Amino acid sequence: MLVGYLGPLGTYSHAAALQQYPEEELKPYGTLEAVVEGVKNSEVELAVLPVENSTNGEVRAALDALIAEIGECPEIKAVGEVRVRIAHQLFSRSSNVSQVERIYSHPQVWGQASHWLSSTLPGAKCIDCDSTSQAIERAWEDKNGAAIAGSAAGSVYGIKPLIANVSDRDENTTRFLVLAKQPAPENKQHTMVTFCAAQQDLCKTLEALVSSGVQVTFLTSRPLGTHWTYRYIVEFAGALASEQVREALAKLNQVTPVTVIGAY
Repeated sequence: MLVGYLGPLGTYSHAAALQQYPEEELKPYGTLEAVVEGVKNSEVELAVLPVENSTNGEVRAALDALIAEIGECPEIKAVGEVRVRIAHQLFSRSSNVSQVERIYSHPQVWGQASHWLSSTLPGAKCIDCDSTSQAIERAWEDKNGAAIAGSAAGSVYGIKPLIANVSDRDENTTRFLVLAKQPAPENKQHTMVTFCAAQQDLCKTLEALVSSGVQVTFLTSRPLGTHWTYRYIVEFAGALASEQVREALAKLNQVTPVTVIGAY
């Protein structure tokens, strides 16, 4: 079985794929969009996609890529979930952190190490990279550069960290959805859906869930570009086959059309 992830080797997505599928062949992709497209085009049977961090919140680019591809290929579903503890480290050619002038990392990282950065390297320039592994490559070419990445990335490049922990929170965790072109499982603990609604109709959609007795565990929105109309992504506790979830989906569909993203 071939499993896709956001590469290259050493990224947190790579760690998630290894954690969940240690015996399977893994295929790296260069962008989050390409990861989802790999599932759509049947290049891989499964893929791991980061969707939320416990410190920095949702991974907007990943959710946007997922919604876009589901619109073109409704067969794509989330069928599992992986949670990975995130321990950011600082890697640099320099032996003294005071010499660091530029820091390279993935954009999602900045919000997970903002307090450390502002207190330790307030004058350093933060430079976005496509992945934490790429950040190490770029930092190693910069004598006054450093990268924030995980231990797995350091191991890939054979580099020891200058500082072992720069995360703002020790319990920092990212969760990943497992994607596949197959029906959403009906007996899992959580269900995720998406729908569009005008701003004034949000209470109606939430009432459909609350009145059915389901507990909302995640909610985010995207403006559609029309007058105060949004696409909502909602996760709630409950299996697709349960009476509560079936009732909730039926009530939601009376307010606005609903698409099931998956269950896990």
